[in-house]
This record gives sequence, C-alpha cells and structure tokens, in this order.
Amino acid sequence: RSGRLSTQIPCLFSRSHPPSGLYMDFSSHLDSCPGLVFHSTPLASVVEMFRAVGLRYLLATREGQLIGIIKKKDVLELLESRSRSNAQNAGEGEEAEAEPD
Repeated sequence: RSGRLSTQIPCLFSRSHPPSGLYMDFSSHLDSCPGLVFHSTPLASVVEMFRAVGLRYLLATREGQLIGIIKKKDVLELLESRSRSNAQNAGEGEEAEAEPD
C-alpha cells in the first residue's frame, strides 16, 4: 500500500495456478513457450530465429542452466550500431584514399 514492492509478494508467470491474495502477475508479458539458444549460438542464427518465429526474446543457456535473456530490441540496436560503425569506417577509408601523397 506504500507503493513499494516487497520481496515477499508471490510472482505469477502462468495463469494456471494463481495464488490467493496479493501477487504480481507477469503472465501476459511472457511467452508460454520461450525460444532457447545455447550460449555459443552465432548472432546470425539468433537474428534468424527472431525473424522466422517472431519471438520477442530468447533464453540463453549453458549446460542446461539459464545464463541470460536475449531481447529482440537489444539485438536490433546492436545490429544498427554495427551498421553505423561500418558505414563510418568505410567513409574514413574513402577519405584516406582521396588524399594526395
């Protein structure tokens, strides 16, 4: 009631067994069958999974243990950043070639 969250409030990730009383409902924010990738999955494969399946995030695992969550938004931002960096580097290379010796 104070506007603060408590670590004692149960969290609901599936609507199958809602607890009685006060709880935080995250079920509408999660996919019922999230995609999984190994920690060594190449970026190109991750991008293809996002495109082909339409997922918003993938769970990254190593030896069966969750090690991270890959969000589509973060991957798109990384690709955009790389694209800008590559374009900038290509432009610098062209300028260097145009300068007389």
